[in-house]
Amino acid sequence: MRCCDLNEGPMKRIRYVSHFSSPMGGQEIDEIVKISERNNPSREVTGILVVAGQVCFQLLEGPSAEVTALYKKIECDPRHDRVLMLSVEEGDFERLCPDWAMARLDLAQSSSAHLAPVRSLLEVVFAQREILDGAVQALEEFTWQGLMDAQMDAAGQDV
Repeated sequence: MRCCDLNEGPMKRIRYVSHFSSPMGGQEIDEIVKISERNNPSREVTGILVVAGQVCFQLLEGPSAEVTALYKKIECDPRHDRVLMLSVEEGDFERLCPDWAMARLDLAQSSSAHLAPVRSLLEVVFAQREILDGAVQALEEFTWQGLMDAQMDAAGQDV
């Protein structure tokens, strides 16, 4: 399904990974794609959904406001246990998925041996992103604690 770039506002492309909160079968994934194929053309949003068991990767692109609103909706969707942003691009760019209101690739249903590395890569990307988020949180806590300690030291010297 072809989506036209009628909107002349800023474009946005996001990539994220997510872990489903409960097992998602092929019919449930099909339903998500059908809804996306119905709703995305009017929003001028295109993309692809890649599913590997309980982990998914999605690329969404289109008008900035539409992509932002859709991502916020996905973050609140109870079918997702965790949604981790991988990248955001904004500006004037050519779409990677210009003809797909929402393409689907279910790696779990494919028995092709050449897709096994992609399945593994998605799981590794998700795991590494969680590690990175934990490290950033620890760094922030350390930084705030350091600032608090420095302020306490400075206040003690002023007495």
